[in-house]
Amino acid sequence: MSSISAGSACFLIKDDSLVTWEGAVWAYLREEGFKSWLKKGNYGCNWVYVNVNSKLFAPGIPGIPITQNIGRMYPKNALTIDEFKVIWEIIKKHETTED
Repeated sequence: MSSISAGSACFLIKDDSLVTWEGAVWAYLREEGFKSWLKKGNYGCNWVYVNVNSKLFAPGIPGIPITQNIGRMYPKNALTIDEFKVIWEIIKKHETTED
């Protein structure tokens, strides 16, 4: 199984829609091919860790830093979903496959 901290490529995203599984951010991540890391519940936090290398996400857990993220952000100053979308589009544009 891939790790949520694979390659030190984890972004911390904050959005109020993350407090329930019905939020738009969850749908976006799944549409982009990201999968949930482990099968933990949603703890009602408005932040999520998203690893662009392993394509895994992990909902925030109060008081528990799941992994180190790029920029060492904290939930109060995490990326917005719109900021992450810009970064993700750039990453996808520059992805290569090994030959």
